[in-house]
Amino acid sequence: MPVLWLALAAAQSRLGRLEPEVRDRALVVIDSGEDLVSWQRLGPEAAAGRTSILAVLRAQLTGPQGPHRAVRRPYRYVTDLEPGDVLVWRASTGVVVPLRVVQVRDERAMAEPVLEQLAWDGSGVPPEEVLAALPRAPTPGHARGAHWAGPLYRPFKLRRRDPDWPDLGFTVCGSVAPRPGDDGDMLRRASGLFWAGLPLHLEHAVTGRWPEDPAPAGEPAG
Repeated sequence: MPVLWLALAAAQSRLGRLEPEVRDRALVVIDSGEDLVSWQRLGPEAAAGRTSILAVLRAQLTGPQGPHRAVRRPYRYVTDLEPGDVLVWRASTGVVVPLRVVQVRDERAMAEPVLEQLAWDGSGVPPEEVLAALPRAPTPGHARGAHWAGPLYRPFKLRRRDPDWPDLGFTVCGSVAPRPGDDGDMLRRASGLFWAGLPLHLEHAVTGRWPEDPAPAGEPAG
């Protein structure tokens, strides 16, 4: 708790937003020596260094405050995909992998799609009437016991400049109607990962190897 008030007061002061209550609580921590207890256990040198830092912070909190600074709103990823959209991606073997957007989870941190890999092993893009009837792809035998639960994915990006689905070879090939169970909680069953990592997982799901693994003789390289 002492560190919380010190950090909050320091951050507010740097932004020209120091609140009187936060300042006063931080000064109590500094003047009481409460924060120094854990540092004294580390020896005189560590305690002296911490004392010096707290003296600088005290002067910062009690001195003139800088101008009010704007705080940039953090980036929030919001997908442009909608439930029912079907993406396709092509593996190194030529197999087309369709992925149905089951849900879009709109939460405080981001609005990310939940994708369901559909069972298809053809090299052509299936028409919408075929897509509508395709079941969910089974979990590959080589993936059982791995760190993802199955053919459900929650891809996202954390920075504006990170690649999104159009940058990674995914295209929208159509749309299908909702299915029973689409409104269920799939958070625990879907694997969260960066969009940039999804092609790697799909390649492994289709071929049984990661893209950097050598291909067996007679097979295309991954």
